[in-house]
Amino acid sequence: MLGCSVGSCLLAALSLVLICMALATDYWLVAYGPHSASHSGLWQVCLADVCVSPAP
Repeated sequence: MLGCSVGSCLLAALSLVLICMALATDYWLVAYGPHSASHSGLWQVCLADVCVSPAP
């Protein structure tokens, strides 16, 4: 039973770290093309080195 408690605490801590990283980064989606690259996240969308914030 102790192993399940420790395992669940470790998984909860890992999920907290991952959700914080997801909210902080703009690299949720990365696309590479022959002439340009783009990436987007929750807070910004960047196309060919031009970044804009989505309208609320």
